[in-house]
Amino acid sequence: MITKLHEEYISLLKDPEVIKDYCSFYSSVVNWIKQKKKYFTKEIMERNRLDVLVNLDPNEYIIDEPDIVLSTVASRFESNFPDKIDNLAMLIGDTLWDMVTIYSEKDCPVCDDGLRYILAELNYGKKIVLECDTCGWCEYLDGTTWNEGVAMCIPANIKDLIEFGLL
Repeated sequence: MITKLHEEYISLLKDPEVIKDYCSFYSSVVNWIKQKKKYFTKEIMERNRLDVLVNLDPNEYIIDEPDIVLSTVASRFESNFPDKIDNLAMLIGDTLWDMVTIYSEKDCPVCDDGLRYILAELNYGKKIVLECDTCGWCEYLDGTTWNEGVAMCIPANIKDLIEFGLL
């Protein structure tokens, strides 16, 4: 099953219409995931943030200059064969996540990777926080450690950053 899914996904990534621009790519991958939803369980979707990513409007969330070269995505996936559906979901989620998250100017205090802006939806409202995609570190904008437990989080888009006075 994983071999067939992987091959179908690579075939999608080789379609010139899919890789003509970031919005087409994002939308095509999301549609593919939705078509294959019987393979992507709720747990797999949540664990790899695909549950969030498939519901984002690419016109509002895709950043201006994602660090992804669409013409090379298929070859990258061909050389990285996942042995489980969860690994395929992780690879797809990481690619989509990179297309919709905006980096701050801060580095992670744990692993020195860049911190990204995330919109946390809390019981009392929304808050912009910084998160490291590599190690999971999360902090408030003032640098203090996140201490509010689990929250529904989505990438912060340009509108969010403007609303919170960050742009």
